[in-house]
Amino acid sequence: MATLARPVLTEYVRTPVNVRRLEIGDVATLPRTDQVVRVISGCAWITLNRDDLVVQSGERVTLYPGKYAPVISAVGNSQLVYEIIT
Repeated sequence: MATLARPVLTEYVRTPVNVRRLEIGDVATLPRTDQVVRVISGCAWITLNRDDLVVQSGERVTLYPGKYAPVISAVGNSQLVYEIIT
């Protein structure tokens, strides 16, 4: 009796569109809207209205629109993975 081979299913994991990554040294400008930034891994340096915030992995911060757009970058020696919640 012949043995039927099981098909190999490859599972693709999609990253949600609101999850973003920054490599060491990269900087991104965030939209000027009410939003929550949740750091999934790494550490974020966020400049908002000329104030600096450091957000650790697992923490979140609420940003409100101001005169200047918020700027985010990775701190330390690891990639930053963060989520924008609007």
